[in-house]
Amino acid sequence: MNKTNLLLAFLLINFNLNAQVWHNYNIGGNVASFYFDSTANELYLGGYFTSFNGVPANNIVKWDGQNWIALGDGFNGGAIHAITRYNGEIYAAGDFDSSGTTPFKQPIAKWDGMTWLPLDTVHQFNNNTPGFTKSIYNLVEWNGSLIVAGNFNCLQNNLNLRCITRWDGNNLFSMAPLYSDLYITCCSALGVFQNNLFIGVAGGGAVDSCPSSGQPGSDVFAFMKYDPVCSTFVEVGGGVWPMGSGVRDILNYNGSLYLALTVSPAWAGNFITRYDGINFYPVSNGFNDNVESLAEYQGQIVAAGRFTADGTNTQPLEHVAVWDGSNWNPLPGGCDLNKWVYKIYGHDSLLFAYGVFDSCGVNPVNNSVVYPSTITGLHEFLPKKKNKMEVFPNPANQQFTIIVSEYVELNKNEILINDVTGREISRITLKKSSLEVNASVLQTGLYIAKQLVNGQLKSSSKIIINR
Repeated sequence: MNKTNLLLAFLLINFNLNAQVWHNYNIGGNVASFYFDSTANELYLGGYFTSFNGVPANNIVKWDGQNWIALGDGFNGGAIHAITRYNGEIYAAGDFDSSGTTPFKQPIAKWDGMTWLPLDTVHQFNNNTPGFTKSIYNLVEWNGSLIVAGNFNCLQNNLNLRCITRWDGNNLFSMAPLYSDLYITCCSALGVFQNNLFIGVAGGGAVDSCPSSGQPGSDVFAFMKYDPVCSTFVEVGGGVWPMGSGVRDILNYNGSLYLALTVSPAWAGNFITRYDGINFYPVSNGFNDNVESLAEYQGQIVAAGRFTADGTNTQPLEHVAVWDGSNWNPLPGGCDLNKWVYKIYGHDSLLFAYGVFDSCGVNPVNNSVVYPSTITGLHEFLPKKKNKMEVFPNPANQQFTIIVSEYVELNKNEILINDVTGREISRITLKKSSLEVNASVLQTGLYIAKQLVNGQLKSSSKIIINR
């Protein structure tokens, strides 16, 4: 979606409070993507902004448990729509064209701790749909590769990279034959279910013939599955998808895939359907207009979109609704958003959403993060790290590993190892949150490992060498 045509706002909702009072959060722009890295216990926010909570930043920031941090030069020329971790590195994607003075051929980059690096410098991505910017909307790991999907094409070097491609950490690969009949207008959603990769398509797409799946090809579908035998995407049965059908989001929840739909087919339900791997089922009465996004929040499904009521127009639902297992209901204690919601994310006691709304009830929330007035800062909701060092195995013999809970790439990080007299035995630069140490050079005895950040002690631990 063209950022000039969409005024994004960003909403945080906490269900645990009985009363909701909203106020603006300090963002110099709009937040469009959210990723919680459970490996490092860090929160990433991306979008189209120049600052976040007073920290100058070009479209991406990280919460490390104590501070908001801008990541390098950030990005220019467009927004961040997706962030994830793959092979131990953070990837960001969207519709940007450069970081600092470095131009990118594809709007995706990986973070090396100091700088955003392009995937490769060979394959030039172009827009696949006239009138739209080349964009990447989705990143997901599947079968050891990073799946990259959005609105782009690249037909060069014997590769067919049209709206979806696979990255193995070193190279990009086609997910359809070079002279394939597969055509996707825009891959708007990705999902992994029963070890299969599924894609949702905005506006429908044509599929190849595939004997292994019994597929004749040339039909129009909005929901497809990757067939590794035919090396292409195949239809997922259920019925005919009307022209203009689209799957906007895919949620893997409680043993099924839930699809957020536009121009939904009658057999699928009203703008939302459930797929169990074989058949499609309506989800209660559904909604009276498009569902744009789905999220899981505290064990329940939350839907967001253009709808204003359920599918029978008897239950008012102003653009956000929660599923109780039987019916769609308004958010408990929430206020009504006056315009549609484009994306919603769930994390712990929070829902993150953004769209074209500019008020929540009587409270303006235009271009802002808003949350209950009893909360004095976003950081109160977010994970806080204790300054802690772990060493294992301990006692150690030939080698041990040190893991620290606080690591900021932009700081000077060192591990200092002293003996019991305080004599310095070793000083090692820490380049990530873990460090493997060769213990064969240490004599049997007791040692103290210290983490120094910019020369200041942050954490420490005793180490026993026993042979």
